Amino acid sequence: MKFIESRILVFIILITASMTAQNKTFTVTPINDIISCYEASINGVKFSIGIDDYHDSLFITTNDENFKIDDKPIIGRQLSSFQNNSNLKLARGWGYYLKVNEDWYVAFKYDEKKDKSNKELEDKLDEDSKVMLAFQYNFRH
Repeated sequence: MKFIESRILVFIILITASMTAQNKTFTVTPINDIISCYEASINGVKFSIGIDDYHDSLFITTNDENFKIDDKPIIGRQLSSFQNNSNLKLARGWGYYLKVNEDWYVAFKYDEKKDKSNKELEDKLDEDSKVMLAFQYNFRH
C-alpha cells in the first residue's frame, strides 16, 4: 500500500470513525508523541490509524499476522531474514525499527537489561528477534 493510497484510506476511515468515538484509542509514536488513533479492518487486516490534531495521517500500524509485505507475512519474522538488517535503528524509549521498503517499517521485540538501580545497561536484540509491528510513519527530520 503506497503512502498516498494510505492518506486516502485514512481520510475515509476518519469520516467513518468521526461518526462513532467508540473505536478511538491512543498510541505512542517512534518519537514518543502520544496521539489519538482509530482501529480499522481493511481486507481482513486490523490497523491502527494515528492522527494528529489536523487529521493528517501520522502513524499507521498493524500487528496482525495476516499483514503481508511483498506477499510475505511480516509479523513474527526474524531480524536475520532481512537483507538490510544492518540498517537497524533505535528510537530510545520506543524500540528498534528497520525500513522494509519505501512505505513500511517494522519494529522488533527486545528486552532491556537493567541493573539493580533500574539503569539501562544495554538493549538486547539479536538475529532471532521477531517483528512485533509494521508501521508507516513520516519521520520529521
